[in-house]
Amino acid sequence: MEPKPGTQNITWTGNLKKYSIQGGALKSGSNFVFQSNGLLNPSSQDIWNSTSLTDGDGVTAGGVYSKIKLPTLASPNGYRPLYSDIKSVASSGAITSTDKNSDLFLVTQSATTPTNLLDKFKTDNRLKNLTLDVQLKLLNYLGYDINLSSTQLPNSLDSPNDAFTSMGASIHSFPVQMTYKGTLDADGNLKSTRDQSLLYGSMEGALRIVNSSTGEEQMVFVPAEILQDSTASKALRKDESNINGVTQGINGAWVADSDYKVTGGSDTDTSVVANKMNVYGGMRMGGKSYYGLDVLNPSAPKLLFRILGGTGDYTRMGQTWSKPVLANIRYNNQITRVMIVGGGYDMCYENPRFKLNSSNSNTDYPSTSCNNKAQADGNAVYIINAKTGERIWWASNSGANTNNANMTHSIVSRISTLDRDGDGLVDNLYFGDLGGQVFRIDLNNAKNTPVASFGKRVVRLANLATKADGTSITNGDQSRFYQPPTLTVHDEAGSTFVMVGIASGDRSTPLDVSPNKGRELMLPLNELTGRPTNKVYGLIDRDIADSGLITGTKDAQTGAYKDIDLKSVDITLKSLKENPQNITGIISSTFFPYAKTDRKSACRERV
Repeated sequence: MEPKPGTQNITWTGNLKKYSIQGGALKSGSNFVFQSNGLLNPSSQDIWNSTSLTDGDGVTAGGVYSKIKLPTLASPNGYRPLYSDIKSVASSGAITSTDKNSDLFLVTQSATTPTNLLDKFKTDNRLKNLTLDVQLKLLNYLGYDINLSSTQLPNSLDSPNDAFTSMGASIHSFPVQMTYKGTLDADGNLKSTRDQSLLYGSMEGALRIVNSSTGEEQMVFVPAEILQDSTASKALRKDESNINGVTQGINGAWVADSDYKVTGGSDTDTSVVANKMNVYGGMRMGGKSYYGLDVLNPSAPKLLFRILGGTGDYTRMGQTWSKPVLANIRYNNQITRVMIVGGGYDMCYENPRFKLNSSNSNTDYPSTSCNNKAQADGNAVYIINAKTGERIWWASNSGANTNNANMTHSIVSRISTLDRDGDGLVDNLYFGDLGGQVFRIDLNNAKNTPVASFGKRVVRLANLATKADGTSITNGDQSRFYQPPTLTVHDEAGSTFVMVGIASGDRSTPLDVSPNKGRELMLPLNELTGRPTNKVYGLIDRDIADSGLITGTKDAQTGAYKDIDLKSVDITLKSLKENPQNITGIISSTFFPYAKTDRKSACRERV
C-alpha cells in the first residue's frame, strides 16, 4: 500500500504479493524479504513477479498488479474478467440489479479486441444504456486512458504505451485462501500443488479472485451500487481525486464456505474436489451492503444475494464492518446454514467523544446529524439464511425478535460463537460494542422449539463504560470494542466457566491522543487529553455451564420451569481486578470465593 493521508487522492495504490515461507520467515530466493531493521529488502521479488523490477521499485512492482490483463501498444487484445450485478439498464441509465442466485454480468461480453469492445458498449442492451459517466469509468477500468469529462464515447479505443491500471490498497479485506482441488496419495499426502485461488477486496471498489499459482485475475466483481455512486466509481480511473479524499470500495472482511467431494481415483490416489464455494462479506466504510456469491467456477460467478443496510429487514444495519460467521442452527425444526453478523458502524463514532442523546457537533465535527441520537446505526445482531440472504432472527434494543434495552451502540466486530453441548449447532453469541458493553445471546436449538422461542435472551455481561468506583462514564470517553472477544472454557474450584477476553481501543481515531504534531490534517486536529488507555479485560461467565440456562429449572413444589437467576450480568469496572498478573500467593479465593453449592455467595460477582 502507498498511503497518502491528508491528500485528495481518491485511492491509495495497493498490491498483493506472494512470498515463500522458510523457517517461519518470508523469503525471496535465499534472502529475507524483511531486513534486520524491519525494513523491506529493496532487492527482493515476490513469487508472481516475472519482471526485472524489485520491491525497492515501489508498491506496483510485481504481485497481482503486474499480472492484470490490460491493453497496451505491445499487447492490445484481451481484458480483465470484469463482472457486475447488472440485470438490466433502463434508457435513463438506472440499473436493475441481478436476481438472487443468478449469473453476474460479464462487462466485456467476451470481447477480445478494442473494436469489439467499443461495439459492445454501443450495441449491448445493458452497456449502451449505462450513463456516459459509468461507461467512461468502465472503459478506464478496462485499461483505456479516457478523460471523464468527455461528452461522448470515443470513436476508437487507443491502447496506452504502459498498462493504465487502477488498483487500490487492501487494508481490512485480508486475502482468503480457497482450495478447489487436490490429489492425495495412499498416505494422505499431497501429490502435487493444490488448485487454489485467493479472494480479497480493494479500495477502488473491486472484489477479486486471483490464481494462487500465477497471480492472474480470475474474477473482478464491481457491484452496481459502486457504479451508480458518482464519487466511489471515480476510483475506477487511475489517479483521480476528490475533495473528500480517499474512498473505501470493498474493504470489509470476507469468508469462504466450501464443501468437497472425495473420490478414489486409483488404488493409491484420492481426489478431493470442491462442490461448493460460496463467499460472503461486506464493504466496511465502502457501504452498507453484504454480498453472497457462488464462485465454484470463478469464470461463471453467481450472485446468491445482496443485503442493503438501512432498508427492509435490515433497518438497523450500518456500514458493514462485521466479519461474517458461518454456522448451523436449528430453526423451525430444520438445520439451517446461517451467516451471523453484527449490525455495523455508525460514522458518528468518527468523533472520539460521540455520545448518544447529546449534542455532538463541534469545530472538528460540525455536522449536526449526530446530535441527540437515541441509538446508533448498527445496534443489532443478525442471523441470516446463508443461501437466500433472508433475515431469520435479530436482536436489538427494541422492535427485534429478542431485545435488550442496553443495545444502543454500534456492534462492529465479528461475533464470537459457542457450541456449548457439542452438537454442531451454535448456542451462544458473544460480542462487545462501541459503548463499552459486552453481551451474550442465548439461542434455543432444541427440537420442536417454536420460532418465537428461538432467541432465549440477550444478557449484558458487562458495562465497562464505568469508572473504578462503578459510576458511569458520561463524557464519551468509554472503552470501545472493535475486536471480537476470545472465549476459553475452564474448570476451576469445582466450577465450569467461560473466560471472555476482550480488548478495547479506538480504531476510528487512533491519533486522538498523540502526537500533537504531524497529524497530517487528520481529525481531531488537536490532541485530546484525559482519554482512556487501551486495555484487555477478562470476564468470567459463570452461567454458561448451568444446565438450566436455556430450559430453566424445575420448581420442586409446583413442578413448573422457571428461568435461572443469572450470576454474570452487568459487571462494572469496580468488580474487576486490575493487573491480576501482579497478584501473588493463593489467588483462587479472589476469583472463586464460593463453593459450587453456595448459591447465595455465588451471586457475588468477582472477575
